[in-house]
Amino acid sequence: PAILRSAAIGVAVLGPLAILLPGKSRFKFNIQNAILGTGTFWAYNQLAHEYTGKSIVARSNERWGAILSAGASLPSQAEKNRQLMLAEKERLRRVKEGLPLLTSLEEEKQKAEEKKGVLTKVWMGDEKEDWKEKRLEEERKALEAGKGYSDLIVEQIWDVWNQTWRGGKKDEKKEGQD
Repeated sequence: PAILRSAAIGVAVLGPLAILLPGKSRFKFNIQNAILGTGTFWAYNQLAHEYTGKSIVARSNERWGAILSAGASLPSQAEKNRQLMLAEKERLRRVKEGLPLLTSLEEEKQKAEEKKGVLTKVWMGDEKEDWKEKRLEEERKALEAGKGYSDLIVEQIWDVWNQTWRGGKKDEKKEGQD
């Protein structure tokens, strides 16, 4: 809008002049200078976006992103070679330790387990990868049996409350006491 453009031009000219006005706190950090500096940066950023199509912040993010991620990504062939070298190193370690060799599917599962972070392990507990499919199957069977979603929710809350979702911990204790 024209009003933003006019305000940006005014602040871009008057902001630095106001910062440089004589006074006893001219080069000290205070709220007034912080506001004037922020406003001046906003004006320059707005004008740069208008004239070039990219703001100063966008350009800075692109440059820093390129610098920081330069070593993170490898060309595809280099990545393939790295994967092959890691697989060979793992195979040699297993042979040296006398462990059975894993198939590629087992290796992928093992690597996926190792990549799981602490937060994921705490959140998911000991749930397997196919928990969604099992849950959907249970849901389908319950809906076919005439139960509703509210019944499923109540059952799940009841299971959690009684801690019976892992094979009946409390039920087994009660049977052992009788």
